Amino acid sequence: MKYRIAFTFACAALVSLVMVAGGCQCEEEPIATIQRKIEFAPVNEKLLDSFYTSDETKFSLNFGRKTINRTWKESVRMTNKATDLEIEVSGITFKGDAGPFSLEEVPATIGKGASVEFRVVYKPTVDGSVDKATVVVETKDTNIKHAELNVFGEGTKSEALLEVVTPDDKRHTCDDDKGITVTVDFGEVPVGSKKMLTVRVGNTGVSTMNVTPTFAAPVDPAFAIASPTGETFTVEPDASKDMVVEFDPPASGVRFAKIELATNDINCKDPPNTISLTGRGVLPFIQVCGESETCPPENPSCICTEEGNYSITILFGDVNQGEQATKKIEIANIGDYKFKLSKVYLRDENPDFSLSPEVPPEVTLEKSGDAGGADKLVVNVTYAPTSASVGSDTVVIESNAGNAVEVEVNLNGASQPEIWVIPEGMIVFKTPIGQTETQQATVLNRGYANLQVESVAIDQTVGTPQSFGVKNLPTQWPTILGPGESFDFDVEFTNNPQISGDTAEIHIVSNDIYYNPSEPDHPYYILTLTSDDTSSDMPPTCKAVAPGGDVQKSKDTDLPKQIDLDGSQSSDTEDGTVAGYDWKLVFVPKDSAAVMQDSNLAAAYFMADKFGQYKIQLTVYDSLGQPSVPCVIAVSLIKDL
Repeated sequence: MKYRIAFTFACAALVSLVMVAGGCQCEEEPIATIQRKIEFAPVNEKLLDSFYTSDETKFSLNFGRKTINRTWKESVRMTNKATDLEIEVSGITFKGDAGPFSLEEVPATIGKGASVEFRVVYKPTVDGSVDKATVVVETKDTNIKHAELNVFGEGTKSEALLEVVTPDDKRHTCDDDKGITVTVDFGEVPVGSKKMLTVRVGNTGVSTMNVTPTFAAPVDPAFAIASPTGETFTVEPDASKDMVVEFDPPASGVRFAKIELATNDINCKDPPNTISLTGRGVLPFIQVCGESETCPPENPSCICTEEGNYSITILFGDVNQGEQATKKIEIANIGDYKFKLSKVYLRDENPDFSLSPEVPPEVTLEKSGDAGGADKLVVNVTYAPTSASVGSDTVVIESNAGNAVEVEVNLNGASQPEIWVIPEGMIVFKTPIGQTETQQATVLNRGYANLQVESVAIDQTVGTPQSFGVKNLPTQWPTILGPGESFDFDVEFTNNPQISGDTAEIHIVSNDIYYNPSEPDHPYYILTLTSDDTSSDMPPTCKAVAPGGDVQKSKDTDLPKQIDLDGSQSSDTEDGTVAGYDWKLVFVPKDSAAVMQDSNLAAAYFMADKFGQYKIQLTVYDSLGQPSVPCVIAVSLIKDL
């Protein structure tokens, strides 16, 4: 315990005075009694700041201004910090003249670890009196044997006492019965916007105060009292109410107004309580424009803020993982008064986005020049996806512009893989009973970020998986497919005569965000396997070629280039004819708008508008409508130098 530690030091201090064989022979109990600790504190928490002084034996209790001929009380708490011994209170009395002060419930002892309270009573009788007294507290065997409590109070005949706190947090009260006079300056406020300042109206008296604010003539409509509403409001004793005043300049220039506060505080009479208002209307306006994928080439920064809408969106489109795209943001002052940019930053700090150059604090954009040109700041935003994801963030532009102190520029980009399996969703086997057939399947990445294929396997819990098998899979897992890359594998089916309508599922697990383990509806891509025993008519076989070759050349000036396709070599084993064709573009270079033409004919084509690789899928149908296993070819268009 604390007093036992203190006993050790007390004993050491006595060594020079008393030498006893074997060391200091101090006994613990008497010293513990001497070291009992007592603490003083006000019960009223409002008095905490003024109660304590730099001297731990002296305290201060201020009643403030109180109405005469009424009784006011404040309690002081004394706490015994020792839990094993009580404290004896020798006396609590006034030193000298107590004046209008007195004491109540003076304790004689303080129990072990307990607290007691005594009350100081104040009853002023003279208006304008300044009353003082000192309470002396005597205790035995404690750390503070003698404590003094200086008490103060002021008498007043007013029951409501006005206090005005201006927005700069300065307090104003009546002086010599004169009314309060203060000034509230709104500073520069852009035309078309409002600025609100709060004046706190307090009542330090003991009765409800009635306050009636009115604008003195001449009245300027640019100023108004936003709250409280109504002609008169009340403020309870020891309370305050916020009076919100707004300044809405309709034009540029300095403006003035006065609010007079009529109250029932009899001390604040002549001249009347006056709040002088002043402010200046100015015209700085911010406009933010940005480049976007949706803008035409002749006007790349076509996305701009408009009045009432200070949020724009910049679209980066698809950006390959490991590559980057940069868009510009133009911040302009289109008004006739300068304003300051205080901050330009990425709200979410997404590492895939960056700003350059870094905008320093307090960048000033001057008013528009005489020639009509606006002062501008250009910031570059770069999107460089480091992983397969949908990227987003928000550039926040903070300034003191009147029309928008905060402008948001939303950033959206994408770098995602997309799995594409050929055939799409299902492989149908028309295999004679007792025989084995093999069909090829293709896994293609037609997105713009790396596709990571974790596994390709037959689900052993669905259908009749023992009838099917997969072969020639990649030797390394996971397998990474870049944009446009693919791999093939074989699916084998043996038609068991004991089983009709064999089925199974191949589950392909990848990092395609649509097929995700966290998505209960589609945790992975499902390729359904099924056999059709109802017909011995085998489906047709497709064959697709590009007559111009797998690699074709073009100059920039010749784009788009027509790429011809031929599926006439497709065949059907039953009657030798193919009844229908279905051509599809399953992968195109980034930003390409190529579309397949004559997709239902044997000879189809498309217009290649970007250099890069195009992948084409052909499915043919026989006279019964049976589809072939789709075939895929690739055509690369390169620049002819």
